[in-house]
Amino acid sequence: MLNASPPVRAIVESGLNVHEQSKFDDPAIDDPAILGTMTMHLSPYCGRVGLALGMWILTMLPIAVPAQTGQIESNPQANAIIQQLQRDVFVQPGRGLKRVKVGDSFSQVFKTWGVPNSSKTRGILKRTREWLYLAEDGTQLIVSGKKVVEEMIVRGSATSPYQTVEGARFGMAPYQIAAFYGTAAPEKSGERLEYPSRGVSFEFSQGALHSIDVYPPASQ
Repeated sequence: MLNASPPVRAIVESGLNVHEQSKFDDPAIDDPAILGTMTMHLSPYCGRVGLALGMWILTMLPIAVPAQTGQIESNPQANAIIQQLQRDVFVQPGRGLKRVKVGDSFSQVFKTWGVPNSSKTRGILKRTREWLYLAEDGTQLIVSGKKVVEEMIVRGSATSPYQTVEGARFGMAPYQIAAFYGTAAPEKSGERLEYPSRGVSFEFSQGALHSIDVYPPASQ
């Protein structure tokens, strides 16, 4: 009797590298990728029929296994693209990220991202919260607002995987950002491109993009 199950591979979305999350007994935060295993159980020799079946299996395995393995190894670039698309690193103007976005309550942010790396209040009455999370490659994710997230700022360097859905990446020059979004609203400092109607602004340091600011689009 031959009982073979194909290998199963499940890709689990990587979480943020947030300090103190281990205090919360939530296995979903720290689970590694789940890789399935394939087991084959061959019944022992049982007469001529069992021997013939065993010989057939040994004949087929050298053909089937390398072909399957070769198919996986021949597409490393495709696999990398799939894994990248499954990560929550694409910033949408006027909205934010897929899992945490503008308009979410802070309790929702806490449930999704856990304890922030740092937090503070600002404003005259200290009613505006500001939570900072550290993500991949030193990227900073900052959400602020009173009862809900009113603004999300993503700061990073050229090595950060975060980018806008249109393709604006950290390290780009102002003219490259303008190629995606067009002429920006006037800004005195010259180090910031603002698109209030789209709910996004870009800030530069030494001519390179280092901050993406997302907020509700201004009504026209």
